[in-house]
Amino acid sequence: MGFSPEAGPLKIATFNINNINNRLNNLMAWLARAQPDVVCLQELKVEHRAFPASALRDLGYHGVWLGERSWNGVAILARECEPVLTRSSLPGNPNDRQARYIEATVNWCADHFHLSTERKSPTRSSITNWPGSNV
Repeated sequence: MGFSPEAGPLKIATFNINNINNRLNNLMAWLARAQPDVVCLQELKVEHRAFPASALRDLGYHGVWLGERSWNGVAILARECEPVLTRSSLPGNPNDRQARYIEATVNWCADHFHLSTERKSPTRSSITNWPGSNV
C-alpha cells in the first residue's frame, strides 16, 4: 500500500521502549491501538540480530534498526511499506560506533528521523555538538 499525500495526515510517533524484547507486548498493543504510520524507537537495548522484526511484520510494520546489546539501539518502523536505511552513523562523527542514530526514507516521505539518548546522558554531547544540531 504505502503512503500518499491524498491519504491524509501522516501519523509519526516516537517511543522510548527501554528494551524492546522486555516490552514487546506493550509495544504491540500500542501499535494495534494507535496505528501510527511511522514509529521511531529508541533505547532498544537488544543486539541487532535479536530485534523482533517478525512479530512487528505480523502487525504490518516493517523496519530498519541498529541494535546494541545493553545500551542504545534505534529503529524506524513504517506501516505497510519498507523504510530504506540511508544513514546509520552520526553525521560528522565517523568514529561514533554507538547504535543511537539512524536515518531512513519512508516511501514518498523523504526525511530523516533523529534518535538519541536521554538529554542528561554523557554520550549526548557528541550529538548536540555537531554542526547544525538543534537538540
